[in-house]
Amino acid sequence: MRFKPANVKLLEADLTPLIDLTFLLITFFMLVINFAKAELDDSVQLPESEIAQTPEDSEASAITLQLTASNQVIMKGDQFPITELQRRLEAEARFFDDFYDQKPSETDVIIRADRLSKGGYVRRMIDICQDVGYSKFVLRAKQSTASSARNIPVSQ
Repeated sequence: MRFKPANVKLLEADLTPLIDLTFLLITFFMLVINFAKAELDDSVQLPESEIAQTPEDSEASAITLQLTASNQVIMKGDQFPITELQRRLEAEARFFDDFYDQKPSETDVIIRADRLSKGGYVRRMIDICQDVGYSKFVLRAKQSTASSARNIPVSQ
């Protein structure tokens, strides 16, 4: 007795959309990682501190200000003299108010100062921030026993 082979249709999955989605996700994460690293400048060498603490979390809506050894300010990858800081912070305050509905007093300001920068310039940066309305500050330093950046909360 002969059996007739049944018409068997093989189902083939089309993996093209899945591969496209995978490449889109890879591209997205590569761009996000690059933008996050652009916020920090490697030329700013943080001072060491024995009382430095581990960062609790990184705020997506925080402003990072960096002070170089030559007392220039770096904000969002742009380097400029401290005299321009107030104008740029006012523009940033308008941005946070428009897009995040967040007032300057609710926004964290992360300050990374080079170990060779003068302390008076750090104080001047904080004063300018306070003039614009910012009141929450975090100073970054390296913990003496570790090489990673740490937070030092500033009490008002």
